[in-house]
Amino acid sequence: AIRDPGDERARLARLWMRTTGHVADDHVTGELAEALAAERARWSSESGAADARKMLAVGESPVPQDIPAPELASWTMLCNALMSSDRVIVKD
Repeated sequence: AIRDPGDERARLARLWMRTTGHVADDHVTGELAEALAAERARWSSESGAADARKMLAVGESPVPQDIPAPELASWTMLCNALMSSDRVIVKD
């Protein structure tokens, strides 16, 4: 989603569609934008950026070098929240 074409709201809408299978209305897109802004605030300080680099180092996937760690951490946490939401999890 972070590399998708278009503006941020379009990328957020595509992320919602990919994770939930539903079209994002303006309300949903606005909430996603607010959540992303909150994550950016969380990771934007010097200590937050250091924590972002630590968090991104976990796992086997290589960390893209062309995306700043705070920005990547923000999108990662937003995606994590969406993937953990009731809207995405199938409960039988």
